[in-house]
Amino acid sequence: MSSENRILVNGIDVSDLLEWKYLPDHKIGEPATCWLGLAKEANKLCSVDLRGRITVDVVIDGQIRRLFSGVITEAEDGQKDYMLKCMDPQRIMEEKRTGGAFGQGLWEEEIFFLLAWSAMPESVHLDAIQVRPTLRPARSLADLKDLLFGAREYVYIAPIPSCKITESDIQFAGVRVFKAEKAVSEDSEYITKAVTSMKLDEKSMQYWHNSTTRAEIRIEAKGFHDAFDKGRAKFARLLDYLSFASNFSTPCFTLRGEHHYHHYRRDTILTNIAETAWAYVRDTYRTDRYWLRWFSPHRYDDSIGITNNDPILSLHTFLQHLIAMDDASLSDNERSLLSSVHAMRQARQSENPTDALGHFWRATEFLLTNYNVTPLFSKQDRADLISAAKTVVLQKYVNEHGGEQARRLQRLDSYLNRINDVPIRTKWSLFCINHGIEFSKEEEDLLWNLKTRRNDLQHGRETIATWKEINAILGMLEKVIVAALNDLASSAPGSQ
Repeated sequence: MSSENRILVNGIDVSDLLEWKYLPDHKIGEPATCWLGLAKEANKLCSVDLRGRITVDVVIDGQIRRLFSGVITEAEDGQKDYMLKCMDPQRIMEEKRTGGAFGQGLWEEEIFFLLAWSAMPESVHLDAIQVRPTLRPARSLADLKDLLFGAREYVYIAPIPSCKITESDIQFAGVRVFKAEKAVSEDSEYITKAVTSMKLDEKSMQYWHNSTTRAEIRIEAKGFHDAFDKGRAKFARLLDYLSFASNFSTPCFTLRGEHHYHHYRRDTILTNIAETAWAYVRDTYRTDRYWLRWFSPHRYDDSIGITNNDPILSLHTFLQHLIAMDDASLSDNERSLLSSVHAMRQARQSENPTDALGHFWRATEFLLTNYNVTPLFSKQDRADLISAAKTVVLQKYVNEHGGEQARRLQRLDSYLNRINDVPIRTKWSLFCINHGIEFSKEEEDLLWNLKTRRNDLQHGRETIATWKEINAILGMLEKVIVAALNDLASSAPGSQ
């Protein structure tokens, strides 16, 4: 028998760096901790992103046996090794803080699946979850897929604390907006029951107080998670409309060919129309199949502990130097880099990954906008191309009136004068090559796939991104930013 260790950190194999490992025994139900010591081979560690999963496998005669799976909670430079402290997936469950209240119509196994899938969708398998109720023979949730995840109507309800209505309910944009205190329904009873059982804090209680306005949306979905996703998307659009309309400040506009004079109210432009972290979904298959859910934010309000000699404060001294400079003293490249770091923060703090995707590409464009690439065409080359192209256009469209010809010539002028403009993908590739930054094929494929998805979003096509994907490409960008910082530091006055 032959065996070997296989260590994957966020998909990158670092098995060859393993110096030592310690996997302690742990009791069932308690989190496991794993310590790893890696050889300090800088070139290999420069390619790793510590934010993702870590797995420790042993390969025996070609068969993989998982010894440990989890996340890295701490990593630091030791005297001889680069040391990692890791915790099992229970840490992910704690970070997600997923919870809520469930109706009696859901099974315990189904509730476990819903909670686990919310935190670790890639790790939960329906066929591995056995159903305990009085079903014979024993069945897994996968056997009940059509029952649990078949397409049918779900009821989605969310509070809108920023709105107060005078009527008992209002119907618009396919949504019912109503006063909770005037609504007598099974959903109101279930929500009251769930809120009472959860013993919420005062702020959360206010969201579900009977005086708070609520929105009800009926949607076709395949299971609770799909219902929450579709409900939240439609609810967000409702809030987008309310924000747009309440802040509209143009006094007159054309509506169906007639002038419409807008009723403007200053008090409405001061209201913060935002989503809350709470929502309720009921499965119409059976009335007591509901989930009142709290959505954990992508980022928390927890504070960061910092000491006088904290590693955070010594990450890159030149970045601190740039932050301390007056804005007027910054060069264009320095200002662009700081704008890139700012856009990265906006991406990480976005409420959803689709918004973060836009901020990520802003950060990338800020960083590379001034990166010089040798032009392929000289000024004289451009002039010759424009002259030749104009001759062809004037000959081909000789019978067109002057205005049409002028527009064609302007288009040529604009395009050919930008012929040396370099696409962001080319700039990224050349920068990485010139700075010795290497990414795997999977990372590069993800990056440019997400660029396509960002373009789809701009053109109104349906698209989606996940926080796992966003965190992966942000990890790539931080490596490029460090290289750009080093360039600026080496060219700064007094650096020689």
